[in-house]
Amino acid sequence: MRSNEFLDRFGKHNACFSRSDAEQRSMKLRNGLLTPRGARGPQAPHLEPVHMARLTIALAAAETAPQAADTVVKYARLTAIGERWFDGADDFEQALTAIFTDSDIVRQVETVSICRSWPQAAIILTDGRQFTFSTLEPPTPEKMTCRIDYRIGSRFFLEINCQLEVKTIMQDLKTKIKTNADSDAYFLYIQRMTKIGEEQGGDAARAWVKANPFQGSKDKEE
Repeated sequence: MRSNEFLDRFGKHNACFSRSDAEQRSMKLRNGLLTPRGARGPQAPHLEPVHMARLTIALAAAETAPQAADTVVKYARLTAIGERWFDGADDFEQALTAIFTDSDIVRQVETVSICRSWPQAAIILTDGRQFTFSTLEPPTPEKMTCRIDYRIGSRFFLEINCQLEVKTIMQDLKTKIKTNADSDAYFLYIQRMTKIGEEQGGDAARAWVKANPFQGSKDKEE
C-alpha cells in the first residue's frame, strides 16, 4: 500500500483535518527518512507496517504538520506501562506495527487512543483490556486541565488489514498467469475475490481462494 492510499483510508474514517494537511505531514516524514522516499503516484514506494505506524502517529498525535516528524520520534518510543502489548512490545511503535502486521491482533483491537496534550497512548481491546504507553515525565499541571485524545476506531485498522491481505493474494496469483486467456480469466477471478474481501473481510477472501484455486482460462467459462 502506498502513502496516498493510506491517507485515503485514514481520511475516510478520521475526517478531522484536510487532505492537504495530511499530505504535508506525510511529506515531513519522507523528508525525515521516517517513511520511504521515491517517485510519486503509481511508482511511489510501498509502505511497510512500521511506516504505517509512523504515519498514524503523525496524523493523530502532531498538532501541526511541521511538528509531524519530531512528534513521531517522541511518540514512537513511548514505553509500555505495566503489562506489555501481546508478544512483548516495549514501545508504542512496536505495538502499532504489530497491529498493521498481524491479522489475529487487529481483530482484537477496539480503539487506539493517542493523547495530543502530552506524550501518552493506549490500545483498548475488544475484551476491555487496555495497554498504556507513556513517558516517565509527568505532564505539567496546565496541560492536565485540558486533555485532548484522538481516537482511531477498529474499522480503520480492519480495512487496512483487508486491503493488505487481498493485495498479497493477488501478487501470489499473478505468477500463475501464462497466456492471454489466463489473463482474462485472472481478471474475473480477482473481481470475485476483491468483492468478497470488501464485503466479508480478508479472512473470507483468503478462504475463498483456498477453496477455489485459480486454474487459468477455465475460470473464465464458469
